[in-house]
Parts: sequence; structure tokens; C-alpha cells
Amino acid sequence: MSAEPCTPGPSDTERLQFCNAFTDGGQYSQSYCCSNMFNADRSCYCSHKRGGINVVAEHVGGDSFTLSHIEIRAPTEGFTSPLQQGMVFVSWEMPDLEATKRFDSWTLEDYEQYARSQATLSQRASQTDPVLFFNLQDSHRLMLELPVARSGRYVHIKLLRPQSWGENIDVQYIGLHGWSGQRSFPYAFPEMR
Repeated sequence: MSAEPCTPGPSDTERLQFCNAFTDGGQYSQSYCCSNMFNADRSCYCSHKRGGINVVAEHVGGDSFTLSHIEIRAPTEGFTSPLQQGMVFVSWEMPDLEATKRFDSWTLEDYEQYARSQATLSQRASQTDPVLFFNLQDSHRLMLELPVARSGRYVHIKLLRPQSWGENIDVQYIGLHGWSGQRSFPYAFPEMR
């Protein structure tokens, strides 16, 4: 099940502070570096790769957090390859990127089928299970609520594909919202209804 657009999170949530710990997407130039996408302004990240890009964000200070909402913005003008689809993972340790490589070409349908199969197994999610799939196909901006809030120290964002056939992916902003400190158990797939 993919997340549905929602209104901003509960009033007790906050925009969490993250810094870029790793990316394998390269950058078009220093002006378009990966850390730009964690700034709530008009600066953008322009990758050098087209898809399957891993971005690992570390919670500032190394403390734990609980992620409940994610805000995603793609640039609306002046860029050739605005972000369309991606996945989000939450982990306590630096993510094992090799273990998530299998998701590089996944579509929304692949994710929904996977989420249904995980829900029927009623098992706890591992740190390599995605907690959210997002799709900006009909919008340049989304605020999404995770099906189940997740705690960790790292957020792994997998940028899957742009909206066009460009040679890279352009991201304006990824805002991570929730609480500092742990507030939930690491379970990604709620019961399907």
C-alpha cells in the first residue's frame, strides 16, 4: 500500500534536522549538491545519475528520531528531470545499500504487492524493508504520512526515477517530520484492509 497525500502532521510533530551522510548519485555541480534537498528553500539537488540513487540522511546529533511524515518537492521550472518516484527506509545503523539494490527498478505496483505479502506474514520489518513509496506523477509537492511511524538514526531515500526521460533526477526538498527520540516499534507493514 502506498502512502496517500495528507495535510501537515499533528501539531506536536516537528521538522527534524538531517544532514547528508552519503549519496551515490553524484551531482551536476557544487551549486546543486545533495545537501540542498534538506533545505526548505528553492535550492535543488541535481544528480549525475538517472535512477536507483541512494541518499542516506543522518539525524543531526546522532540521536534517535521517530519519522511520521515526509514532505517531497520537485522543482517546477528550470529543471529537466524533476523527481517522480522513490522509496524511504528507516534504520538504526548506516543502511546496507547492497541489500536494497533489488528495489532500484521497482514500480508502485511492485511495492503494493510486496507490502501486501509482508502484511499477511505478520512479521516485523527489517531495516532493509521500505516504509514508504512516493509518487509525484500528478504533483510537484506531497506531504505523506507513513502507515506506521518508525524510529531510527538514519533515513535512506532511494530516488527511483524522474518525471521525464532526462539523464538525472532533480529534487527541490525532502522534509522529514516527526519527533526527536524513539516513539514506536520498527514495523513497516500495517494490516491491509
